Amino acid sequence: MKQFYPLLLLMLLVVSCSKNDSVDPITERSSFLVSNSSSVGKWKLTALKVGTSNQALTASQSVYTKRYTPDNKFSDTDGLVGTWSIPTADQLVEVFTN
Repeated sequence: MKQFYPLLLLMLLVVSCSKNDSVDPITERSSFLVSNSSSVGKWKLTALKVGTSNQALTASQSVYTKRYTPDNKFSDTDGLVGTWSIPTADQLVEVFTN
């Protein structure tokens, strides 16, 4: 019986260390959208590109922010509000309510 203890211990170690934490991409992106690292759910324009040309931000664009909340609502500094969803991993849909 003692000869099986090392084998049992090794099997337990392998099984307990196996990790299968696959995160749904939509959930992952939604979470990042509402809790990004700069400040919770608040996004700011940092650059503007039209076609292939970089454009300088205007004064109003440089202070523009948009906030996304966990209850699927958003608002921005232009006074627009609405709801948001991420139907697929590469698509953000915003519906304006005002």
